[in-house]
Amino acid sequence: MKYFISLLSIILLGIGQVHAYGKYPIIPYPKALQAMEGYFIFQSNMQLSIPSKDKEVHQIATDFINRLSKVSGLQLTIAQDNIYADIVFTQDKSLGKEAYLLNISPEKIIVKAASPVGFFYAVQSILQLLPAEICSPDFIGNQVVWQIPCAHIADEPSFGYRGMMLDVARYFMPKQYVLEFIDRLAAQKINYFHFHLTEDQGWRIEIKKYPRLTSVGAYRPYTQTGYKHFHAPVIPDGVEHQGFYTQEDIKEIVAYAEQRYITIIPEIELPGHSSAAVAAYPELSCGIKKEYEVVKNFGIFDNVFCPKETTFQFLNDVFTEVAELFPGKYIHIGGDECPKAAWKQCKHCQQLIKNLKLKGESGLQSYFIHRVEKILNAKGKQLIGWDEILEGGLAPNSTVMSWRGEQGGIKAAQAGHPVIMIPNADTYLNYYQEDPEFAPVGSGSFLPMEQIYRFNPLSTLLKGNLSQYVLGTEAALWTPYMKTPQVVDYYMYPRFYAFAEVAWGTNKPERYQEFLTNLNPHYKRLDYQSVHACRNYFDAYIDGTFNRRTQSFEIRLKGMMPGSEIHYTLNGNEPTIKDATYTQPIKITRDTHIKAAIFNNGKQVGKVTQKSFFVNKATGKKTSSNVAYRFKPDNPGAKDYSEFNFCGLTNGIRGYLNHVHPWVAFKPARYTEIVVDLDTLTSFKEIRYGVMNGYGQEAVAPKSVDIEISNDSISFKRIVSKKFTYTIENKWQMFEQKFNFESQKARYVKLRFKNGKLPHNLGDFPVPKEREGEPGLLFIDEIEIK
Repeated sequence: MKYFISLLSIILLGIGQVHAYGKYPIIPYPKALQAMEGYFIFQSNMQLSIPSKDKEVHQIATDFINRLSKVSGLQLTIAQDNIYADIVFTQDKSLGKEAYLLNISPEKIIVKAASPVGFFYAVQSILQLLPAEICSPDFIGNQVVWQIPCAHIADEPSFGYRGMMLDVARYFMPKQYVLEFIDRLAAQKINYFHFHLTEDQGWRIEIKKYPRLTSVGAYRPYTQTGYKHFHAPVIPDGVEHQGFYTQEDIKEIVAYAEQRYITIIPEIELPGHSSAAVAAYPELSCGIKKEYEVVKNFGIFDNVFCPKETTFQFLNDVFTEVAELFPGKYIHIGGDECPKAAWKQCKHCQQLIKNLKLKGESGLQSYFIHRVEKILNAKGKQLIGWDEILEGGLAPNSTVMSWRGEQGGIKAAQAGHPVIMIPNADTYLNYYQEDPEFAPVGSGSFLPMEQIYRFNPLSTLLKGNLSQYVLGTEAALWTPYMKTPQVVDYYMYPRFYAFAEVAWGTNKPERYQEFLTNLNPHYKRLDYQSVHACRNYFDAYIDGTFNRRTQSFEIRLKGMMPGSEIHYTLNGNEPTIKDATYTQPIKITRDTHIKAAIFNNGKQVGKVTQKSFFVNKATGKKTSSNVAYRFKPDNPGAKDYSEFNFCGLTNGIRGYLNHVHPWVAFKPARYTEIVVDLDTLTSFKEIRYGVMNGYGQEAVAPKSVDIEISNDSISFKRIVSKKFTYTIENKWQMFEQKFNFESQKARYVKLRFKNGKLPHNLGDFPVPKEREGEPGLLFIDEIEIK
């Protein structure tokens, strides 16, 4: 360890680090890297020496040699304890378990590590230093020079837990893809694979004692079409979906992961997200419904486990088989998003609350989790759950995954419990990474790669020594809109690379541009592996905001590819190398449709991106309302409506229908009043806005609107009064409402809407019954005044 610290200190002084990035595209980037002159060139008949009698290290060396030989044709041999070999693996017990030292000179490669996993990680770094063709499935031979740049590298992770979650329950993923997925995790030194196996939409693991879990629970006749709640009632896609992993499949997957130093954590969801299990064995429910089915749409459902002794016996039996299949110490039990409606109606549950003197249904959930933890502990396993397991009191030996921000993790740490930080706003890779207006359907919010890269699992809110309870971090891929492995790839990459650096602990905000430089050659590797990554690395991202300081609307263009130029047009034409080059924010004073593309060495490298901005006398102005509202109303991190003065009503961006991102959702009310403050007396003769109707989102277009104006915000004069009729279809619809009138002059403009009401009897319409016939949410995109 002393040698490691000494080398680390020397390298961190900056010696030889000039031009280290790009030349050394290792992701995650090492803790310390000293760039050296020259290259080590691999040649046939070279020797790789390993410590004697170490079968694991022998296998690591063999796998490396075989991989190199397959694509290059070079034949290397393995020796033992030969310090004169060309490549020498040497055991150094002073190093940490996952640490390694890598000394590359033109004559020799020396690798030092304390354990096999350290050697394995060193090999992953060597593979990333080799040409991208090392990832080719075909023979390349001498078409490239098989060399790596010389360097001194001292590396080890900051976090012992570096996880990745894949949801195979909503959409089943083939076993072969899971194995490939594990390979990709290993390449970026991820050491935990969180395997989300059960959900409302499917049960994906064979349990021999309960065959109906897979004969019934692994099958659904169809799935909803479109985004969650886009159609109400649901419109079936007409495609049967089924699949599960046999216990032999699981054994193969577990063994495959172990060979790559990855521990698999299975997740069996309870007490909520259990529709598939309850459909297979209805006696596990509270019996509130006449029948239970595997759910065919996405959301939160009240088909939950009933806390009966028969349920706990069932779970004991299930976990007996699961524990035997997964040798790791953790089993994840979910514990999130558990509706309490069934428990409130269940006589057994209410009697149990009374008998045990529990604090209502939240106390009942805590009781449920405590019972399950005892089951797991008896099998030598530790419980992990989402931060909802904090509700009603935390089970004594549990580990908390904090997904609803950082507060759950902080609370658990304060109670002395281990924590894994996975705040959805920073780690959910199923969120959009391209402009939602044009991207494939996704879930949640917009999560650009730079935001992930800047995430620090050690929250600044962790005071004192609380950070010691943070085991590490994890990224998640929830799959309600990922029907195929190709779509999973699209959402995973390239952001997974940023997360890998976060998990390793070498992400530094000031290094983000260098990280992007390292990322470029990895696209070629992904292409060789037929990974369908998102290509937004090569695209211009367009954003625009009103600058209140300069009182102007500014369009900003950003690209991730270093050394490239962005060219753009404002006239609707496709951009070429001859068009304007972006150098600073573009100020606009009128409606503008911008198109942009990235060019490198005079050639366009990505697709053309585009966006419309609508600039008028209301743009950037403050708004207020008589009811609370929420911008980006589907953001899982925003649980409550909150009032604020400047939001999406005047941001220059109109709504669209493939997602709710640009819309402002107003809390249900009989009347909704919105006031726009134009700052000064202003002349205008046109007002425009858009409204949404989408019953699945509880969005109902208004029945009428009155528009009034004022100079003092006290005395108003009506200038428009209009009632509306609509032709409603079973999907989200946007209705543009525009009014022209004689020129008016005022400072304040009030829009008073009479809200529409939610209809009755919509079948699987996800709105609670008590909401039917009540006022819906008013969705408005942009108020424009001209």
